[in-house]
Amino acid sequence: MSIKLLKENRGTALLIALSLIALLSGVAIMSLDQANTDLEMSYNQLHEEQAFYIAEAGMERAVTQLKIDPDWRTGFLGQPLGDGYYTVAVIDSISNPALKDTIVIRATADVSGTAANIEAFLLPDQSVPYKRAIRADKRIYLHTNGLIDSYNSDSGSYLATMANVYSDISSNELVDIQNNATIGGDVLSATPGDINISGAPIITGDTNSNASAEPLNLVNDGDYTWAQNNNSRFTGMSGAYSFSPGPLDLHIDDFDVTTLAPGTYYFTSVYVDNNANLNIGAGGIVRIFVDGNIKVQDNADVNSGGKPSKLNIFSKGTSIDFDSDSEFRGTLYLPNADFLHDSDARLYGAIIAQRIEMANSSSIHFDRALLNITSGISGEDYEIIAWRLQE
Repeated sequence: MSIKLLKENRGTALLIALSLIALLSGVAIMSLDQANTDLEMSYNQLHEEQAFYIAEAGMERAVTQLKIDPDWRTGFLGQPLGDGYYTVAVIDSISNPALKDTIVIRATADVSGTAANIEAFLLPDQSVPYKRAIRADKRIYLHTNGLIDSYNSDSGSYLATMANVYSDISSNELVDIQNNATIGGDVLSATPGDINISGAPIITGDTNSNASAEPLNLVNDGDYTWAQNNNSRFTGMSGAYSFSPGPLDLHIDDFDVTTLAPGTYYFTSVYVDNNANLNIGAGGIVRIFVDGNIKVQDNADVNSGGKPSKLNIFSKGTSIDFDSDSEFRGTLYLPNADFLHDSDARLYGAIIAQRIEMANSSSIHFDRALLNITSGISGEDYEIIAWRLQE
């Protein structure tokens, strides 16, 4: 009897063991299958995220290209980036009249067969950045015979379109005007009682020391970073120039001529020596971002005979000097700087700075054509108002 029970127990144990082995094998197979599924999902998710960021990079590159050239519509085809590539289409009212002044950017990216699609909608920035001849945060100081008037580069030369109108000057604090200065517009301060006038200046507009304050915003650091990473100096510069003592300190020696093609440039500082010329090539806009100071010496010309709207300079520097009999045509945004406009120096365009000093017989000729430009102070001609992922 006991031998029979022992044999039956052995048979039962064998069946139980086989059942456990089968169960554990099933669990192992299921776990392995689940691990493979999780691995595939993680792999796909990684590619989806990579594709999204590559498409976003393509979209941002298109927005930046629109800053450089508001008329750009070419787009990008199959641009490699990281482990994938992106393609960008730019659509406006020419191809779709219903868009009116809206621009649509469609960016598609692919990473190992995984795609991402982003659609962004842009509108022109409607601000007018340069609506006065000069604007300061702390102080404006006009010496003897300083002249501020206006002209219109879209209608003709300075001599043909000159007028003592639309040449306002404003400061959040002090305005100090001395002997025989001429201002063809309003004199404004946001600090009551902080306009000092002596001698016999000519002011064609109103004088108001209760004007609204106009804070100077710093230029977006992202614009400087982008300019540094996409510096047109490698492909857009011609003529005679050097980079010394630092690798990005632009130096144009006496009597030398340098030309910048349309694009965005980054320098740590800029020096234009006596009788030198810094010219702007035909076509689009040149935007220069400078981390430090700028000096334009005696008899030097910057953008000689050109339109001020074609040259926009932004600087983080604290000292900007335009020496005697120099000539500059463009816009200057210098929120940290003391700007010295020396004797007989001529500026055509507009300037915004921390402090502005105009020495004897220096002049600023505000370009009324700048009133027609609606763009952000850093050159953002368009801003993204909405975007979405497309299926």
